[in-house]
Amino acid sequence: MPVFRTTAFTFPGVHEMADAAAGRTERFIYSRYDNPTQHEAEDKLAALEEAGPGAGAVAFSSGMAAIAAALMSRLSAGEHLIAQRELYGGTTGLITRTLARLGIEITWLGASELIGPGLRSALLGAGRETTRAVLLETPANPTLRVVDLGGVSEVARARGWTVMVDNTFASPINQLPLALGADVVVHSATKYLAGHSDLTAGFVVASGDVLERLRELRIDLGGCLDPSVAWLLSRSMKTLALRVSAQNENAMAIARHLDGRAGVLRVHYPGLPAHPGHAVAARQMSGFGGMLSFELEKPDDASRVIGALRMIRLAPTLGGIDTTASLPAFSSHVKLTPEERRRDGIGEGLIRLSIGIEDSADILADLDQALG
Repeated sequence: MPVFRTTAFTFPGVHEMADAAAGRTERFIYSRYDNPTQHEAEDKLAALEEAGPGAGAVAFSSGMAAIAAALMSRLSAGEHLIAQRELYGGTTGLITRTLARLGIEITWLGASELIGPGLRSALLGAGRETTRAVLLETPANPTLRVVDLGGVSEVARARGWTVMVDNTFASPINQLPLALGADVVVHSATKYLAGHSDLTAGFVVASGDVLERLRELRIDLGGCLDPSVAWLLSRSMKTLALRVSAQNENAMAIARHLDGRAGVLRVHYPGLPAHPGHAVAARQMSGFGGMLSFELEKPDDASRVIGALRMIRLAPTLGGIDTTASLPAFSSHVKLTPEERRRDGIGEGLIRLSIGIEDSADILADLDQALG
């Protein structure tokens, strides 16, 4: 696929241009509206998510632009959102600052309330006449907590609520929320879809009125994806399955190695049988992902351990082919209050690992020498 870097597209006459501007034809007119290279990336993701007839993907300039558009496509002032409490810190900030200022009301539910026999009563108890959407993230950042997508979707569908799922951690290789009953899927494409830590992008997959509203919002808000970035993203998605398969395998080996290791209090990885969401994850995921986190017995040692790493780099991102580490309390969730972080299980001794495609023995050797 070539890169169509053009800003605007030419026309043989004013009537053809008017038809394109009014949406009466499928001709491209301006790259803030649409672009052939961007279409290529969108079609790839829609296929990966098995979106089906009438559904499609809309590309955005970042994951935050994507999640913002997804929420705005369904929520207006005076309406109500049910949101999972364990979300990426940037998403939590968007909800508490921007959506609240726009007059959208929010009720928070913990992941433990969105799994198991209490799920139905928790959701119905949180709902209102003005509820329009439910926002989920599973596995959640950074504690890897799991939500029952099928169970939530069944309850929400009966009430007419739109279920939105941030599928960034899982990727479409490991989890297909639409097949489990969700209505909208969001990705920070910067992460696994790109996979090489060299671009910033986002996607929303939807259908019907929500899909059309997403396309309008991209035009109105200007969060379009640069054609050159779209081309790089299409290139990266060609190797997504290979990369994620290697990351799944490495993460499982590392989680097992850390589990019970001296100095490690607890490992959070849905592939471990002791994980509270393991049974649900095994049912709704085809792989457990390349993300894990672990808590140290001595939280004050976290900075020392991070500083002792040699191959693994400290970086506030994830999903690339290189293994990286972060301290969520000092990066992705630093804007939460200490009380909020404690409530969500994000202590100062929690280390998040984004596992790459290196030889697992090399990753383990670096972790072991750093842990001491």
